[in-house]
Amino acid sequence: MAILSFDWDDVSIDNKTVQQALCQLTAEYGPEMVWYRVSSSGQGLHVLVAGIDDRFHLRPVSIPETESFRWRTHFFEPPYELECGGRLRADNERCAHGFSTGRLFSHKNQTSAGDWIPFITRNT
Repeated sequence: MAILSFDWDDVSIDNKTVQQALCQLTAEYGPEMVWYRVSSSGQGLHVLVAGIDDRFHLRPVSIPETESFRWRTHFFEPPYELECGGRLRADNERCAHGFSTGRLFSHKNQTSAGDWIPFITRNT
């Protein structure tokens, strides 16, 4: 089993393609299950499909590895081209050797990622 997380470089939450991708995830997993934060570089987003437990902590949804890679590949390919290809390739290798995948770092190069924010679809 795996978690469903994404690492999208050089985009912001206001990006139209990002909005479309997050709406797809919301349609699949539910309106309170899609979370995002600004990555530690400040130049991209981390996305996580997760619920909230009784102590108000995010708990990633556990899904089959094949489903996780299907979604990540979907958002790597055109027309989206969002998912980090290097991370996707590295996670394929990790998976082949039985290691966990989908890890997101909250700190990198002495900087921190932002707080997790629920994605709320906008009726426009």
